[in-house]
Amino acid sequence: MKEQWTEEAEAIERQALTALHQVADEPLRQELGLALEPAADGIASIAAALPPTAITINRALGLGRERPIHENDIRALVERYRDAGVERFFLQPDPATRDEEVAPLCEAAGLKRARAWQKFRRGRDEPLPEVETGLPLREVGREDGEAFAAIVCDAFDLGRVAIPWLARLPASEGWHAWMAFDGDTPASAG
Repeated sequence: MKEQWTEEAEAIERQALTALHQVADEPLRQELGLALEPAADGIASIAAALPPTAITINRALGLGRERPIHENDIRALVERYRDAGVERFFLQPDPATRDEEVAPLCEAAGLKRARAWQKFRRGRDEPLPEVETGLPLREVGREDGEAFAAIVCDAFDLGRVAIPWLARLPASEGWHAWMAFDGDTPASAG
């Protein structure tokens, strides 16, 4: 049985990906080929105009959360991404799934293992560690949206084409965007 924190972390990740799609208006959705769709018992995030390196966006997650994954679930996902013109995508089954059951289904659908997805955790009641830096850190808003997005797009290999999308995050409800500055120059974002 999976731990409660895992279930909660997975739910938060699904909510964040859903909220990311919600910040895009219809013209931006069309331009970037954005779609967020049900996929078996999970969701599939599609951003067809992003480069093949954009697997943090082009990914399906949560499969196997409520029922076993079937071969036709995987095949349907492969077909959907191919139909959208997405060359590379990431399949992120629910952590409760067993690799020895899912891996053969993926292989039968022509998928290859390329990399892993790692998550880190800390308890909600644990204090944040003290970190010293010479760079001032501040929460940013709409005025820093483009600089914020440029850093995030570079860090996650999303391509410059995603900047107008991610630039909306600092001004969007429910999002908190932070940047560190080296003088007046943006140095990092989160």
